[in-house]
Order: sequence, then structure tokens, then C-alpha cells
Amino acid sequence: MMAKSGSLPIGFVPAKQFRTRHAMMRRSHRVCVTRAEEGAALWDRGELTTAPAPHVEVKDTVGAGDAFMAGLMVGLTRGMDHRRVLENACRLGAYVASHYGATPLLPSELTQPLRPSDS
Repeated sequence: MMAKSGSLPIGFVPAKQFRTRHAMMRRSHRVCVTRAEEGAALWDRGELTTAPAPHVEVKDTVGAGDAFMAGLMVGLTRGMDHRRVLENACRLGAYVASHYGATPLLPSELTQPLRPSDS
């Protein structure tokens, strides 16, 4: 699989970039990368978790990253399973991207997984 820019295949990077990334990973416990229509990946203390993005018709990407980040942060701070966290975050980002404007009203099926279990 080739990167969209037509540069190096995904997974191969120049040595300088590799050293920079490696140094960052040694200092960071968690790194999350969003990959647009390809979903997201979360690296947490040596464990890689990925989740696909839902297929939607993109209308406006403004706010999609913020929605993703909100889902990610809520899930991680509540100690949810990483796969579930990424799936929820991807669904939130995709939903926002499929609407015009940065703050569409979110349906309860998207917000319910983020609520504390006692509510």
C-alpha cells in the first residue's frame, strides 16, 4: 500500500524520521494517529490497536477531529477497552464529517457509550 502523497510505502520512513519517531515513542506512553477514511491507530505502552472508520459521505470536516478527540479522551480517562475507545471516537468523527457545520446534534446512540455506566 502506498501513501497518498505517492512517497514511500506505508511502514517505511527515512532513517532521520525513524529516529525522531523512535525517540518520541520512548518518551510517550500513548500515541494516537487518525487516518481519515482508514480509521485510527492507538499505540499504548507497546500495544497497537486499530479501528476502521465508518463509511460516510463527507460533507464538512470542520469539527471532526475535535469530535474524535473528545471520544478518545473520554474513553481513555474512563479506562475503556482501547478497541472500543477507537471505534467510538471514529464513529463520532465520521458523524460530524457527514454533516455541515462543526457541531451537529449528536444522536444518543453515539453519546451513550461515553456516559458513565451508572447513568
